[in-house]
Amino acid sequence: MSEIRIGPPAEPAAVGREAETSDLVSKLLSRRISYNIAVVGHRRIGKTTILRKAVHELAGRNNVAVAYFDVRENLTEPRRFLDALERAILDAYVSAKRPRSGHVMAGHDRILRLAGRATTALLSKRIKSVEIGVSGEGAMTARLAIDEGRPDYGRLLVSVLRSASALAERDRLKFIVMIDEFQDLAALSRYPGLKDVFSLLCGAIRDKGPNVSFVVSGPRVQLSEAILGGARLPRPSRFHMQRVGDMDRAGSALLFKRHVRSRGLAGPGNRGGPPAAAVARAAAAAYDLVGGHPYYLLSLAEAWDGRADLESTYRRSLEPPLGALHLYCEYVLSEDIGSAVKSPMSRAILGAVAAAGGGGIPSYSAMAKALSYRIERLPRYVRPLVEADLLDGGSGFSVRDRVLCDYLRACTARREGAAQAAAAGGEGPLRAAAPSDTFNTAGADARA
Repeated sequence: MSEIRIGPPAEPAAVGREAETSDLVSKLLSRRISYNIAVVGHRRIGKTTILRKAVHELAGRNNVAVAYFDVRENLTEPRRFLDALERAILDAYVSAKRPRSGHVMAGHDRILRLAGRATTALLSKRIKSVEIGVSGEGAMTARLAIDEGRPDYGRLLVSVLRSASALAERDRLKFIVMIDEFQDLAALSRYPGLKDVFSLLCGAIRDKGPNVSFVVSGPRVQLSEAILGGARLPRPSRFHMQRVGDMDRAGSALLFKRHVRSRGLAGPGNRGGPPAAAVARAAAAAYDLVGGHPYYLLSLAEAWDGRADLESTYRRSLEPPLGALHLYCEYVLSEDIGSAVKSPMSRAILGAVAAAGGGGIPSYSAMAKALSYRIERLPRYVRPLVEADLLDGGSGFSVRDRVLCDYLRACTARREGAAQAAAAGGEGPLRAAAPSDTFNTAGADARA
């Protein structure tokens, strides 16, 4: 738990997420309604943690098969991707059919029998593009039949997803398919048959069997709701939206203190570490600085030395180029601005909104004035920033993430300090504004 990574989803301990996990599990176990659930929330908020904890709680249930599949971790060319997805479904099936007690059939014979049952199940649903076998090591395998000359990966995707329904019906299982980072499926849209990959996903979900539930998860809240919000699915198949937000103060404090103890800075047996009261004060200060976002709390708990005040620890992580929060904010900006609008104007808008303070910018006209930019050209840049969850666009505009807002303000202050030093003829700060900190609205206007 000591490593704070930049890119992949965070997996903090599921502190404070018991209610979300319990709600997800209870819905998935319902025999009356086969829920489809979208677990949505902003980056690194704990969605994957909730899904994996739910997998752990569901795995020991009788006649329940749970396939967890991370799109981002398996993203490659379509054939390998679909192989991995089918393998996850078959592994869940084999695990669900594992004998719980009594006579245990020899492993290889059991897999042969299950492979026969799986083949019968697929053929009963006319799924002929997935061929089941058994490897020499005694593991169930799947071979996907593809026309190499004219591959139709869309048809194959639907067949793979339908295989869960076939297996559930054949063995009277409750089958749950969890697709994490589902929005990254968009990267497959350039391949034959996958241009409308989300429509194919929704179509497979619409036609699923009565004992099958799909769970999808992704970081773009507005995009998730646009894809899954009901327009593509009839009412019985629509997704229940389970939003994952910040943790409360108590859960945040517990997460912070638990990580500090895991580093050996505090707890029984560590006489040289900070006293419990100091750790409690630091946990409270961390919540005041970054709210209940688990990744930010873990970053501060990792950076704190047990002595410094949290404000200075926060600044040391946020402002220097190699600080963990500095690197993370740059990652968010490159990832989200790159997918929203590839223009320096996007960064300029975020910087101006952050610099405006807690109230943000109330209107397009105020934004145009702050940027010295033509008002009629602003919506083309602002809308994608709202859709990427970088800006809140309700009544006025504000930067949604408070840490990102602080980072953008620090960039503005550094840039202005460098400009003032240059105007005065001095050497300026040790680090001048980086290229990513700068923007040129005149250039953006010319390109527009």
